[in-house]
Amino acid sequence: MRLKTGLFLLLALIAGSCVKENPVPAYVTVNPFTLNVDPNIEGSNSHAITDVWFFLDGELQGVYELPAQFPVIASGEHTVRLRPGIKISGLDAWRTIYPFYQFETQTVDFKPDQDYVFDPETEYFEGVNFTWMEAFENPGLSFKASDNSDTAFYRVNDPNLVFEGSASGGFYLDTARWWFRGLTSSIFQLPGGGRNVYLEMDYRCNNSFVVGVIGWNSDGTAEAQASIGLFESLDWNKIYVNLSLEVSGLSSAVGYSVYIESILDTDNDSAWVYFDNFKLINE
Repeated sequence: MRLKTGLFLLLALIAGSCVKENPVPAYVTVNPFTLNVDPNIEGSNSHAITDVWFFLDGELQGVYELPAQFPVIASGEHTVRLRPGIKISGLDAWRTIYPFYQFETQTVDFKPDQDYVFDPETEYFEGVNFTWMEAFENPGLSFKASDNSDTAFYRVNDPNLVFEGSASGGFYLDTARWWFRGLTSSIFQLPGGGRNVYLEMDYRCNNSFVVGVIGWNSDGTAEAQASIGLFESLDWNKIYVNLSLEVSGLSSAVGYSVYIESILDTDNDSAWVYFDNFKLINE
C-alpha cells in the first residue's frame, strides 16, 4: 500500500512539472476595407473585398471573412500585413488575394489581452493596366450586341435601375427575342502565359448569362471560351471574373474581346440583365 501511494505522488509531481501556462493572446478586429481610386484613371471604387489575409512578420496567420475578430499569439513589436481577399467569380470555395489591390502594412506593439482595431485601406497597384473600362456615363458605348443577336444592348438611365452615376447598361429577353450575345467594340492585346487577367463588373439580373473571351486569329477566324456562368441576382452584385486561363488557352490569338451571352431561362417569359463598371484589368 505504501508503494502505491508513493507511486501516485511521484506521478502527480511529474505531471505537475509538465503543465505550462497557456499564452494570453492579443485580440484583433479588422473592419472592411476602403478602396481608394483615381476616378479619372481607375473608374469606380465599387468593390467586393470579402476577406482579409492576415500576415504576421511575413507569415500567413489566417484568412478571415470581414468584418473579422480573432486572437493573435504575439507580444512586442511585429509587422502586420493586411491583404484584400476576394471570391473569384463569386464562388465561396475559390477565395484568393486579389493581385491588383495593394496591401496595408503596420508595425504593431502587441500586448497580451489587449484589443487592436484595424480600418484598412487599399488601392490599385501602380503599373496595373486598365485595358478597357465602361461605366456607361457617356452616350457612346464600347460594348455592343453582335450582328446576329436577337436583342440590342442599351444604355439605361432610369434612376430606379442604375447602379451609380447617371446610367448603366443592359439587355432584355422574351419569348420572341430569346438570345443575346454582346462583345466589346474593340479587340485588345492581353498577356498569356498564365498572367493575371480579370474582368470586374457590377451586375443585376433575373436570368442566367455567361461571361467569356473571344480569341481572334490572324486568318480572321475566332474562337470563344466561356469562363463563368452567373445566375439570378436581384440585387446589385460585384464580381471578379478570372479570365487568365481562357486568355492563355487561346494562345494562337492575336487579339481578344470580352463577350457576354444569355439564353432566356425556361421558367422566364421575359428577362432583364443590367451591368455597370466593366473593368478589364491585367498585368
